[in-house]
Amino acid sequence: MRQCFVFCLRHCDSRHHHDHDQHHTRHRCRTSSKIALMLGTVVLIKMKRQRYIWVTLVPAMWLLICTTTAGFIKLFDANPAIGFLSLAKKYSDALANGQILAPAKDITQMQHVIFNAYTNATLTALFLCVVFSILFFALKIGISAWGSKERTDKEAPFQALPEA
Repeated sequence: MRQCFVFCLRHCDSRHHHDHDQHHTRHRCRTSSKIALMLGTVVLIKMKRQRYIWVTLVPAMWLLICTTTAGFIKLFDANPAIGFLSLAKKYSDALANGQILAPAKDITQMQHVIFNAYTNATLTALFLCVVFSILFFALKIGISAWGSKERTDKEAPFQALPEA
């Protein structure tokens, strides 16, 4: 299974900017999909439609497992071609020794690679924190609603917009 993630992650090398941008777009879509599926599951539980939660729960769990695993691999893998932190360390060590590594052509580009690797690591960690916090609150609210005998979903009454 890890080989599958590594294969997918190798295609996100920072030297291929177009592919790299597409990867981040796909990651944002997967993150918003996870959030929507978790919230959809909570709404189904609050509506007392537990027999249908598999429709949202199964894909949400699959996305959580895959993208969380990929996120941790992108953060902590020892291979600089995969892990953001190892890439930053590799370029920082080379810069400290006065070396310039490809694809960088000068010290400024080396510093940009290091900065970008730390930025990507920070954003990945932030995405993981957001997903885990939403998962925590979805579980908390879902468990509370599951234990209730009544429906706990509430719809606000209609309010007309004031005329401008």
